[in-house]
Amino acid sequence: MTRHNFIAYRDDCLRESQPIAFDGDAWRGYVPLRLPWTLWIRDRAPAGFAAVLINRAHTYPDLALPIDMAQERILAAIDGNRSVDEILRGAGAAGNEQARRFIEQLWEYDQIVFDATTAH
Repeated sequence: MTRHNFIAYRDDCLRESQPIAFDGDAWRGYVPLRLPWTLWIRDRAPAGFAAVLINRAHTYPDLALPIDMAQERILAAIDGNRSVDEILRGAGAAGNEQARRFIEQLWEYDQIVFDATTAH
């Protein structure tokens, strides 16, 4: 391994050291923000996919995330103001496990970040 990135947290923090989690319901209150360096490639997407997302800030471009039409609608609805729950309800995907997993993947692939300061 020639390069490794990590995030460190102070151990004297008064709240959870990692507030982003998808196992409860708090994630529904997160406000996602799209990252400006993401490439949204539509013209050469693999068959069955609407687009491929690539984070230009990554050292290795193999971290591409192909998305389908339903996922593209969810991604397009991310405006930095609405919560995940509001976005999914607007896209007709509220309560959908695949939609929850897609939001989690966007975060894992560094396509979005969250404002979780108001999440419960």
